[in-house]
Amino acid sequence: MINRDNWQDVNLYLKYLEKVKQLDEQTIHRRRSMLHHLLQWAGDKPLGLARNIDPTFPVFLLTSRFDGKDKSLSAPTMAATCGTVRRFYDWARMEMPRKYSKVTPSWLDQIRPPRSRGMQSEVHVHEYYTLEEMRKVIALKPVTIREEREQAAMAFVYLSGMRADAFATVPISCVNIEDMTVNQYPSEGVRTKNHKAKQTFLLPIPELINIVQAWDDKVRSLLPNNAMWYAGIRSNGEDLVPIYEANPRRGQDVAEGCELICEKIGIKYRSPHKLRNGHVVYGTKLAKTIEDFKAISQNVMHESMDITQEIYAELSGGDVKKVIEKFKPNDDGTALKMPENALAKLMMQTLKEHPELLDALSKNES
Repeated sequence: MINRDNWQDVNLYLKYLEKVKQLDEQTIHRRRSMLHHLLQWAGDKPLGLARNIDPTFPVFLLTSRFDGKDKSLSAPTMAATCGTVRRFYDWARMEMPRKYSKVTPSWLDQIRPPRSRGMQSEVHVHEYYTLEEMRKVIALKPVTIREEREQAAMAFVYLSGMRADAFATVPISCVNIEDMTVNQYPSEGVRTKNHKAKQTFLLPIPELINIVQAWDDKVRSLLPNNAMWYAGIRSNGEDLVPIYEANPRRGQDVAEGCELICEKIGIKYRSPHKLRNGHVVYGTKLAKTIEDFKAISQNVMHESMDITQEIYAELSGGDVKKVIEKFKPNDDGTALKMPENALAKLMMQTLKEHPELLDALSKNES
C-alpha cells in the first residue's frame, strides 16, 4: 500500500516541475513513472525515513517493473530513475526540511545503480543515421507526394538536428532555407522541449539541402505561410492540406514516414531521434575546437556542452578501430612520434578546453 503523504509529496514535486521549472508534458510523464518506483519501494513507510527501508532503493530497482516483463530495467533507465529520485529528495529537503531532516547528503549519494548494473557494465551501441545512409534516402525517386514529404522530412531533421515533435509543428514562416535558419519559437506553435525558444541552423550539406529546398518551394507555392512545413495530405493521396494546429501524435507521423522510406530503400529503420543523433555525430566528427563543439551543442538546444559530451561524444567502435589502426610503429620498429608542432598544438588545445589542468600543474611545481 502506498503511503498517502508520500503520494502527495511526489505530486507537489511534479507540480513544481510543471509550474516553476516549466518542463513539458512528456518529461513530467517520464518523471512520474520513475517516481512511482520510489512510492512502490517505500510502501506505507514515510519517505522522510527511507534510509531505514530494506532493501535499499537501488537493489529494489533490480526487480522493479510495471510492464510484466521478466527482466530488470536497463542500465540507462535505472540511472535516470535514481537521478530523478535524488532530485526529488533535494527539493523535498529544501521545501519540507523538518519532514525530511533525516535524509542526509551521504545517504542520497548512495541512490545509484549497483556497479553490476551501471552504464559501464553494458555495451551500448550508439545508433544514428550516417551521411551515407542519408545519401541513399535522397537518391530515392518519390512515386507519391507522401514519399516526397517523408524524404524531405528526413533530410530536414538530419540537417537541423531538431526533435521530431518540434520539426512536425514548425510553420513555413519559421523556415528560411536561403539563410539556413529555423526559428524554433513556441510562440509560433513549435513544440520544443521545455518550451525553449531559439534560432537554429542547418548543416551546409548541399545534396540534402536541395531536397529540402524542393519541398520548401512546393509548400510555399501551395499553402499559407502560417501552415506547417510538414504539410498534411488529403485522403486522395495527391493534394496537400494546410495544418495550423498540431494533434498530439504529429511526432509519431514523422516516425511512420521515416519507417516508410527506410523500408523502401532497404536500410535499417531507426526512430527520427536517430536523425538528430546523426546531426550531432556528423558535427562532432568535424569539430576541431571547443568553439566548434559548443556551436553544435547550442544548435541542438542542449542546456550545456556536458549533455552533448555525455550523450554523443563517445566514438563508435568502428571509429575507435580506425584511430587505433593509425598507431603503427616506424619501419625500423621504433615508436611512432608525433611532429613537435602537432604535439604543441594538441597541448595548447587541451589546456584551452581544460583550464583546471593549469592549476594542477602549478600545485605540482610548488
